[in-house]
Amino acid sequence: MRIYGENHGMSQDELSRQLGKFTRQKISDIELGRRNISKEVAKKLSLIFNVSTDRFI
Repeated sequence: MRIYGENHGMSQDELSRQLGKFTRQKISDIELGRRNISKEVAKKLSLIFNVSTDRFI
């Protein structure tokens, strides 16, 4: 997820806004492997970054 954000010039704050109800801390926890990505969030990420949900699950 971090790589996609960096490739799109998107900060953790911007990504958290686009995901809705997500804090920057939750984004950081996902990037560090402390939190899993749910199917719902994977779907949102796939739309934001225009890639398959398989990239995040």
